[in-house]
Amino acid sequence: MAVLPYDTAIQKHLCPGEELRWVGRARQGWRYRWSNRLVIVQTAAAVLSLVWLFRFAIWSMSELGFNAGPMPTHPSLRSSILVFALGAITTWQLLAERRRRAGTWYAVTDRRVLFVLTTVYPQSVIGVEFDEIAGVSTNAALDAPAPAKAIILQLKHVDPYLCASRVLGYQMGTTTIILEDIEDAQEFYKQIMRRGRLDGSSAENWPAII
Repeated sequence: MAVLPYDTAIQKHLCPGEELRWVGRARQGWRYRWSNRLVIVQTAAAVLSLVWLFRFAIWSMSELGFNAGPMPTHPSLRSSILVFALGAITTWQLLAERRRRAGTWYAVTDRRVLFVLTTVYPQSVIGVEFDEIAGVSTNAALDAPAPAKAIILQLKHVDPYLCASRVLGYQMGTTTIILEDIEDAQEFYKQIMRRGRLDGSSAENWPAII
């Protein structure tokens, strides 16, 4: 079997005789997810932070002897604590998201699709057999809460083990797996379709939305 670039995170999780066809990773670097659950709170926090900064700037100018308007007051202790707390939560979210993507790997073998998260101990590994996949598509023509280039995997049933995993547990126990952070999403899609057909599984009847 040809050795693929950076496939060491996947190789040790292969079954005997299983052949690796493709390896990919989640997008790396900093990224803010506008679809996250805290986006409304964080938007309000951003507005509050701007107001806080404006009041702090006016008060600081007054303290330095500049005429910054009638009776400028410094921000209250309560608002200061709230702004810094919300900022810390957002920073933690960005760090956690970046770390998760740094340890997330995807692979397509001759038998299944593999998902591996290496930044937890023990590593979280999920394998989805081709026969368990009811459909695969991009999100261009769907209404899922994800970018148009996201890959959508429709499973035939909810797997309790999958729902309890660290690598895919955030999918909240649904038969739909939404993957929006893959660096080479189209190649991932093509490899799944190709392997499913070659292995004679139900992939021949998968709906393809491109």
